[in-house]
Amino acid sequence: MSTGRSRLKRNRQARLCCSTIEQERRNDMKPSRYNLTSANPDTGETILFNTLYGSTVAVDRAHWPVVADLLASSTSGDCDSDPQILGALKRGRFIIEDGVDELAIVQNRKTCGMKDTNRADVIIMPNMDCNFACPYCYEKHDRTNRMTPRTESALKVWLGNVIDEHKLVLLNWFGGEPLLSPGTILSIGEFARNRCREKGVSLLAHITTNGYALTPSLISRLIDIEIFGYQITMDCPAHIHDRTRILRSGKGTFGRILDNVITLCEANDQVKIALRVNFNHKNIDAIPDLLAQFPQQIRSQLRVVYEPVFGDAAQSATANLAGAAISSALTRYYELAASIGFDVVLGGLGIGKLAYCYAEREHQYIVNFNGDVFKCSVGDFAGSGRVGFIDAEGVFVRDQDKWDDWFSMDLFEEHCKDCSFLPLCMGGCRKDRIENKRTGSYCHLVPTNTSHALKSVAFGSFKEILSREVKISRDCAKARQTVD
Repeated sequence: MSTGRSRLKRNRQARLCCSTIEQERRNDMKPSRYNLTSANPDTGETILFNTLYGSTVAVDRAHWPVVADLLASSTSGDCDSDPQILGALKRGRFIIEDGVDELAIVQNRKTCGMKDTNRADVIIMPNMDCNFACPYCYEKHDRTNRMTPRTESALKVWLGNVIDEHKLVLLNWFGGEPLLSPGTILSIGEFARNRCREKGVSLLAHITTNGYALTPSLISRLIDIEIFGYQITMDCPAHIHDRTRILRSGKGTFGRILDNVITLCEANDQVKIALRVNFNHKNIDAIPDLLAQFPQQIRSQLRVVYEPVFGDAAQSATANLAGAAISSALTRYYELAASIGFDVVLGGLGIGKLAYCYAEREHQYIVNFNGDVFKCSVGDFAGSGRVGFIDAEGVFVRDQDKWDDWFSMDLFEEHCKDCSFLPLCMGGCRKDRIENKRTGSYCHLVPTNTSHALKSVAFGSFKEILSREVKISRDCAKARQTVD
């Protein structure tokens, strides 16, 4: 009997000890610093979204007070809380262990993106000429600015070494209008294709073009050197496009570009085109008319991308439209594009982003027609802004001071570190930080874009992209029925 009492006492003490440990374990939690909420007044639900992990739940009105209390608590593992709700929040990492340093996770993610040695991003500008005279263009064009055979040879030597040192090479053609130099593109492109095959390196080739020079014979040769990715801009239907995307002569270009896009898609089913629409207050609501112009059979090869016009106040989207109006309209038009067969990647979220943009990657280079090397593709490409150049022997000669301007600064500004949207933008425009001591437009656009995108995700649109992971009220009801 005595032995039995002793055993019972020990078992009771063990249970109490386990209970204490469990209590401490469950209380050693905290809310994630990257939780966002967005309410739907029509349903009374609240969307809970985490910008770091990409998790999302919809919480009904009845259960939201419990969730809100947990998210506001410094000990979010309170054992008196509904275990089903608590479990759902932990699975989505809306509540995390107290020792997790989420800012360090974001900082490490950005460092990995910037220093990634597996891939190289190479943008080549074979000329600074253009056959168009778009009123919002920021570049200065000169018909004499073409890559010489000597520069081409040096660039091949350098590019060969870049290919040898990486597992993946993203080769992009830009300009000017790159297709005004088809010989240069075909020569360097064939060299890159053959070198990558020889070394077992993956090659993804892409070209940003106005699309006007895409003849059937040139399309065939571009596909032969494995250029399957294209970006072509069309600024809404003909009556609008032909005022902004015009030849130097003033002639419109819509009809020819539309025909070329159709021919390009039909030439090879591997072809994917980013169909870019530069919008402002004058054309944003004409986007549906543009989408209707494309035959149904090629729409899956067209990924729509809506981009605001910046710069001159008279042309600028953000100077003439409120951020909320932009986000609301773009959400509707992305939904429309998806519903009629276009390829759509939901804009405004940026889950899993490693860097603000490609210019932050250390193994990213923009090589101008004369061998000058830059980081950012938005600018006039004056020699004073280069970070180095490719010399006659094919060696990248770095301007260390200019390079340090890009890579010696802090990963994030101080105000970014306390921002719940940080994982979605990763610190804003580095060029803006260098030149203007600010992070740029993302501080204004990300919150409004995210709010509209989340509502689309959670309340009926883009279900194939981000579905509701947990419907808390439904889960709780099912759990209680099981217990009963």
